[in-house]
Amino acid sequence: MICPQCGKELPEDAIFCPECGASVSEERRLAEEEERIRKAESDRTAALKTALTDAPEEPAPESPSAEEPIQKASAPAEAKPEKPYGGFLSKFPLRARKRRVRHEGGIEFTDVDPVEKTKPEDDVPDKNGLMEHYLSQAEDPETEPVPETESEPIPEPEPEPEPEPEPEPEPEPEPEPEPEPEPERVNPFEDVPETAYFYDAVMWAYYADPQVTNGIDESHFGPLNTVTRGQAVTFLWRAMGCPEPESTDNPFEDVTESKYFYKPVLWAVEKGITNGTDKTHFTPNQTCSTAHIITFLYRTITGRGNEGWYQVAEAWAQGAGLLEDMETAVAPGVECPRCDVVFFLFRALAK
Repeated sequence: MICPQCGKELPEDAIFCPECGASVSEERRLAEEEERIRKAESDRTAALKTALTDAPEEPAPESPSAEEPIQKASAPAEAKPEKPYGGFLSKFPLRARKRRVRHEGGIEFTDVDPVEKTKPEDDVPDKNGLMEHYLSQAEDPETEPVPETESEPIPEPEPEPEPEPEPEPEPEPEPEPEPEPEPERVNPFEDVPETAYFYDAVMWAYYADPQVTNGIDESHFGPLNTVTRGQAVTFLWRAMGCPEPESTDNPFEDVTESKYFYKPVLWAVEKGITNGTDKTHFTPNQTCSTAHIITFLYRTITGRGNEGWYQVAEAWAQGAGLLEDMETAVAPGVECPRCDVVFFLFRALAK
């Protein structure tokens, strides 16, 4: 191998020139070795051709005479197995002919293209021991094999996300129905003017559900008419929502089931709002005084049945504002007209 810098011949395994220090690349060194091997093969082939050309011709064998007996043909000589390659390469297996190629990560051995076959001839000596050195390098058991690098798998493309469905529009809430306007309250009574203090109380009693009371006829309320005990407990029972009495025991002979005040009387006696004029009579047609009406209201709203007489009820009525701006006196001897009864009920229960 020749140094590319100074031209001096170098050892075959030299990596750099000892004279000039020039580096000898591995590829160049291997290429020169391969070229020398090919040149040696070419020289050997040329020498063989020359030797065959200069060899003397052998005389042709004499044909046997007729007088001589014909001898059996001798068995043909065994043919020597043809060597795959001529020269000194024939003693090395083909698999040993390798060359090294540099690549990233180490040195890799690859097969050398096989040379042309030649006729079997005598071995040609390996000049300078190039082939033996090359084979010793190729078959060095201490040479670590180059690990095969595994290529990283190509990641599969991620599937495109499916488009999210558009949310359905929320249905618009149905508009709340407008409340029906309250029917206009028409005053059917000629004797109840709008300027009267009991006007709102009479309209409330007439249009309440359940109705507290109506008029004495279709066009008259009778505001100054007196109220009986049967009428008073009936007005109060209706204003409280017409509750059913818990018991049907009736101790009164003058309160029959066919009367309009039957259930109101049983309910009022049961709650302690009132009792009879004696053990067997309620006296439903007896006129009520202001003391009776205020006492009935007091016992109904406070739940204090049969507690005290009208003095306690009057004090409660004054404090609750039932008697405010009124000149009506609360006394047992003062009859309570229809207008005042609905007026007390309206102030106590409607507001």
